[in-house]
Amino acid sequence: METIKNTLFVASTMILTACAAPKQEVAELPQDATYTVEQNKLGEFVFCRNEECSGFERKVLAEQPVYAQTQTNLQKEEIRVFFNLGSSHLGAEGVKTLKRVLPKLKNTQTVYLRGWADSIGGRNTAINRRLAKQRAAVIGKWLRKHNVTAKIRTASSPACCNSDDTRTVVITW
Repeated sequence: METIKNTLFVASTMILTACAAPKQEVAELPQDATYTVEQNKLGEFVFCRNEECSGFERKVLAEQPVYAQTQTNLQKEEIRVFFNLGSSHLGAEGVKTLKRVLPKLKNTQTVYLRGWADSIGGRNTAINRRLAKQRAAVIGKWLRKHNVTAKIRTASSPACCNSDDTRTVVITW
């Protein structure tokens, strides 16, 4: 019996609450204008004519995106200087390669050197790690000796699965 009383009480309260709520009127908008929804000072969303909206501001896009001017700066150049097996000695072919790009390296801000070794003797042996580091250092010293004033960033890897990278220093600018 108590359950029925509670149910009737809840139902009657809901009905009375629904009747007491103010009825919202839907305004008819004239069809001869373009409307936008904006938020007024009370935080309510209201319709307004585009010309009458408080914050209406027509945006005009630039003809060309801003990034189009900088895309050419993203292109990096790269060369490889090869070394003999087990050696960090810069050979004649390596010197020839460096001399060919020396003018470009003198006119850049940063030069990246990545030394590599091959996987002979193990992919991650101490010898290969040291050899890759020495190769990058040799190129860095050569560049300084030939008046390259750019920042030189070096890194090294003991072995690579890509046969083109083994026993080289990859120079990027």
